[in-house]
Amino acid sequence: MSVVGARDWFIKMGNSATLKEVLLLEKYPLAFVQEVREKLGGQFFAAADTLYEEVNELGTLLPFSGKSAAHRRVAANPVRSEDHPAVASWNINPDGSVLLPRVGIVAAYPRRSEATELARVLIPEGMPNIPATVRENVELNTFLASFCADQEKFAISLLRAGSRINGLILMRESSHYYTHLSDPFCRPLRKIATFFYNCDDEAHMTLRNGREYAFPCSTTVNWLVL
Repeated sequence: MSVVGARDWFIKMGNSATLKEVLLLEKYPLAFVQEVREKLGGQFFAAADTLYEEVNELGTLLPFSGKSAAHRRVAANPVRSEDHPAVASWNINPDGSVLLPRVGIVAAYPRRSEATELARVLIPEGMPNIPATVRENVELNTFLASFCADQEKFAISLLRAGSRINGLILMRESSHYYTHLSDPFCRPLRKIATFFYNCDDEAHMTLRNGREYAFPCSTTVNWLVL
């Protein structure tokens, strides 16, 4: 705990902390995880799954797995990182899911913007319906449209570290599992991949017609990410 400096939760709860606190994914106290998230900001959500078999059923945005062995890598450079403003609104729930009141949308499917960033997409090995584990310099709108045509998908901005932009790929749960919800926008989402790109390289400067990079605007969505 001292490695990340998250000790306040234990001091506040006293010696009874380990007896009363429910463990998140049966690993860490929720208060501890929330304190680490506050200290790390967007970096907390920047871990990328390496193997699909280690992806959480609940807690796909968390930096640790509830499975017996975790194969995750940090996909963000912690030096001089700046969170997208919407990330401050995200809240971790006791079951490991995360409520996203606001997000910065970079790309979406089936709706599309005129042009989106070219990114390197990191996909867990063995992920169903997505054969490649890494996609190099793929246009994000094109990537989102390349699989699971009946499910809504979003690329959202997470943070900026220097010229490197990090983000997350989310996919809305299939209606097959949520037949009791008549409104498709009420279905939760899952993180299925991460992406990053250099906003100052020639391709992206051309895409923005030489304008300085700016985070996408925050959009109110009230999404639940499992």
